[in-house]
Amino acid sequence: QEALTNVMKHAGAGAAADVVVRYDGTEVTIEVSDDGKGVTDDGRDAPGGGNGLPGMHRRVALLGGRFSAGPGVRGGFAVRAALPVHRRNAWSA
Repeated sequence: QEALTNVMKHAGAGAAADVVVRYDGTEVTIEVSDDGKGVTDDGRDAPGGGNGLPGMHRRVALLGGRFSAGPGVRGGFAVRAALPVHRRNAWSA
């Protein structure tokens, strides 16, 4: 949700966003990318810099996952979170 909010705030009018969710049996990967204006040279495009990316990074870390954010393949911006999946045996519940 935070990543999509950032697209609306920072990508620019007319930017398109993609959300991709993958599951490989051990982790779920969520990637949000856009084809917007990207980031400025100092890595921020809004006064104050905000807490969105650091907050996402903290939440993913608390769940034992990996987080990355930066320039996207399409020239915009991309955020990716990979979260481990701990499956419980249905019989032990």
